[in-house]
Amino acid sequence: MHDQQVILRDYPRTIWLFGAFLVAVGGYLYYRTPQQWFTLAVPVGIFLLILIFSSTLTVKTDSTTSTLILSTQSLVRRTKKEIPLATIAAITIEQSINNKQDGRTITYRIAIQQVDGQTIPLRSYYTGGLAGKVKQAKVLSAHLDLPFESSSSGPGFGSVSELIQHAAEITQTAFENSPKEERIIKGVRWMVQVAAQSGTSITRLHSTEFNLPEKFLFLAQKAKGQKTQTEGMIATLSKTLFQKSISMYGFTAEDTPYIEFSEALVPLDPQVDPYFSAFTSDPDGARQLLNSKSVQHLACWAEENPLKMITFGQQANQLVVLFCPRGLYLAFFGKMDDPALDQVASLGADLIRAQQD
Repeated sequence: MHDQQVILRDYPRTIWLFGAFLVAVGGYLYYRTPQQWFTLAVPVGIFLLILIFSSTLTVKTDSTTSTLILSTQSLVRRTKKEIPLATIAAITIEQSINNKQDGRTITYRIAIQQVDGQTIPLRSYYTGGLAGKVKQAKVLSAHLDLPFESSSSGPGFGSVSELIQHAAEITQTAFENSPKEERIIKGVRWMVQVAAQSGTSITRLHSTEFNLPEKFLFLAQKAKGQKTQTEGMIATLSKTLFQKSISMYGFTAEDTPYIEFSEALVPLDPQVDPYFSAFTSDPDGARQLLNSKSVQHLACWAEENPLKMITFGQQANQLVVLFCPRGLYLAFFGKMDDPALDQVASLGADLIRAQQD
């Protein structure tokens, strides 16, 4: 008998929940109009097909044959694929981007990167739930003693990542060594720091009264009329510049989880689109965060404090806002006097209350 060890077992919960949702909707419609029996029969039929054909994935190793075994099992079908461990180079997460009129949808799947460059996905389809897939990929890569990589990052990501990490470490050290001043503005407690970096200074406000678990939303003020590129080489460059520039404020990997999967959030609400660019690791969650009150506060602040196009030798007084697991940050290049500091902190307090109302 082969000595096999199960590494992970993945159930198609997303598909099951979708089927259950259809049945719930059908049940409600049937309750409202009992004579239209098909409103319930159709979703029940779809749900039954989902239960019949959806499969459970099991990933295990066989120490006797030195293979990784991928097996799926549904009520009507079983599949099995054996991959020699010697041919596996890394565990990756692939992403699929679907651009729609009402925004961009990003879904993911775990894949096995082979030494010959080919990839073998664990599932043939993409679904949401990035955090869960990252956890599964890390478990699998740790068990196989393999690197975990993001295949969506593109060529040269490793070197860019190292530059980002190096810049973040320098700025973070500057913030660690700078004094903190506590202020309470509009009932919100803020820690205010001014850190010297590369011949200039950075003012940063931080509150822990609101946090965004396992995701982030980064907003950067822009000059009115400045466009956010979403496709082509310019968009790729913008993403790289974003990842590099965010480290200038001392934000670390704990502040920006899954930054390698971040994308420009487009389209933004028409009220804030003229004034801010946004990057996020979770577009759906970010849109919920930018509710009507949030966008109103951001738009009003930007209207009163416009960022102008700068020329050589000038410094942009650009506001950046970061919602993240460690709280809410607001940052500026340069020092701010007390009235300006209070104004920025008031905006932050309004953004926090917009999530709590």
